[in-house]
Amino acid sequence: MQQSNKKIRDSFFDNYKALLILCVVVGHFLDHFTSDFRIAEILRIYIYFFHIPAFSFISGYFARKNNFQLLIQKLLVPYIIFQVIYYIMYTGIGHDVEFTLLSPFFTLWYLLALFVWRLVIDPLSKWKHLLPISVIGSVMIGFFPECGDIISLSRIVAFFPFFVMGHQFNKKKFDQITNNDLFRSASFVLLASLFIFIYERSNLFEIPVLNCQDSYAVLGQANTGWLFRLMFILFAACLILAIGVLIPKQRTPYTFLGKYTMRVYLCHGLVYKYLSLGTDVLDIVNGPADFIIYLAAVILLAFALCYVPLEAFWDMVTSIPKKLFFQMRRLHNF
Repeated sequence: MQQSNKKIRDSFFDNYKALLILCVVVGHFLDHFTSDFRIAEILRIYIYFFHIPAFSFISGYFARKNNFQLLIQKLLVPYIIFQVIYYIMYTGIGHDVEFTLLSPFFTLWYLLALFVWRLVIDPLSKWKHLLPISVIGSVMIGFFPECGDIISLSRIVAFFPFFVMGHQFNKKKFDQITNNDLFRSASFVLLASLFIFIYERSNLFEIPVLNCQDSYAVLGQANTGWLFRLMFILFAACLILAIGVLIPKQRTPYTFLGKYTMRVYLCHGLVYKYLSLGTDVLDIVNGPADFIIYLAAVILLAFALCYVPLEAFWDMVTSIPKKLFFQMRRLHNF
């Protein structure tokens, strides 16, 4: 019997990634209305408690083949391409921005983070206490304000513990331990309690604190920022596991979305920035009914962006140097 070489996907992780990418898209599109609708602010804070940590966690779990050339092709090439596209778009709509590869536009910092994390994870995995060391590094980076803008180093270091957690994650053991009603109930209570707490005390949280981009001093937390960062890491890790307990393990109608998270991640940022900065389209949302329709449209957009053939585009781009080199060799030999 002939064996198929087609890669078998894990529906659990595809379902998890589908949920996260929807949270990413919704979270960014909610930013335009945080001052108009209180629910927008609450949902955005809630999402930021876990979506970046969880994506970092899953990225770490799948970081098994870290070939340098492949990392350049799959991460650095898309980063450069979209950095150029963002620059063209910003200047086209009248925003004065400087082009540089060292300061990622909008969501592109995560591509650099993935490149750095996957580049260092194999040698660092030999360290016996990598996870606690990465947590210490995450806490300490907040004391250095100069690290926020340079290749988003602050966030790269701050979220690295979650990448390490994912790299060390034992899914079989996790399934054995958590496959009971008690864990499911506890997970639901934890997630619901967080939402209720944010609803009642949303003034205690700020998005810049949760996205770890700025130093403690810039955030006005010079003395207490390190403690909140440590508590955030511990709590976000619990949220990652709690969501994992509740995520379906079988295929669902939205499972396919998990296969195309990179496409959605890269493209939705361009759509949002263009609509929010270059047009007045989002300003037509006026009232609760409009807001609900807006959220539905944003979710539909996330699914629609699955069909943008990005991988084929940058595979073509990365093949250009090889073709030029081949032609140069042919001319030289001729």
